[in-house]
Amino acid sequence: GCARAGRTYIFRRTATSWSSAVEDTPLSSSNIVADARFGTSLALSDDGKTLLVGADGYGASSGKAYVFRESGTGAWSFQAQLSPASPGQHDEFGYSVALSPDGNAAIVGAPGKNMACPFVYSSGAWEVQTAKESVGGFGQGVAISAEGGFLCAFVGADEDTLSVNSCGAVYVYKWDISKGTDPWGSSIQSFTASNATVSASFGWAISVTRDNRYLVVGAPGFSASGMVIGASYLFQNKSGTWTEVAARTNPHPAASDFF
Repeated sequence: GCARAGRTYIFRRTATSWSSAVEDTPLSSSNIVADARFGTSLALSDDGKTLLVGADGYGASSGKAYVFRESGTGAWSFQAQLSPASPGQHDEFGYSVALSPDGNAAIVGAPGKNMACPFVYSSGAWEVQTAKESVGGFGQGVAISAEGGFLCAFVGADEDTLSVNSCGAVYVYKWDISKGTDPWGSSIQSFTASNATVSASFGWAISVTRDNRYLVVGAPGFSASGMVIGASYLFQNKSGTWTEVAARTNPHPAASDFF
């Protein structure tokens, strides 16, 4: 096989246990290349029938993302290959991926280009919409939630200097998928950790509940007592404003935990 090409495996839960058998998602041989890092990032729709896989190393780290659908009989098939409108080397497109709860909208992060790229599934095809570009590692982490008939897009910028140098930040957008030329609009909120430290990398990883009520953000570079130990933060959506409600670190921290 090709070195560092990557693979993904699907486990099925039956009754009270996970299946020991694994199923590899099918890809054509033309997409199996050395250093593609297929499987760098993963996202599943709520019903478990749509899978999005990032391969940020493909093509000198320009990157790609791939969509697979499950037929209902247990068989997975390749549906689409996603790329930005203007790909470039070292974009790292596919470093982070997110799917909407219904599996018909996606965001793919390309932190090498400080970019997050949205896609919408319509009339049997995936369509790329206008990407959002910024600075500070924008696109390092991405997430999507649904609320009141619209989608919310969350983008992490782990090198952003919102509070202190390279502390990291998360930007929240109301995503109007009907506006392909500018689906993002302006950020409705941006925030970092209440106890932000230099190079904390807040926004490295993001996960949000489908109902848009709770958000968890990782900051693997968070420092305390002279050590890089990492931290995670819980935010709650309170009347449209994201508010930090808890922070956690490893209960037995050690240097370079990157928790």
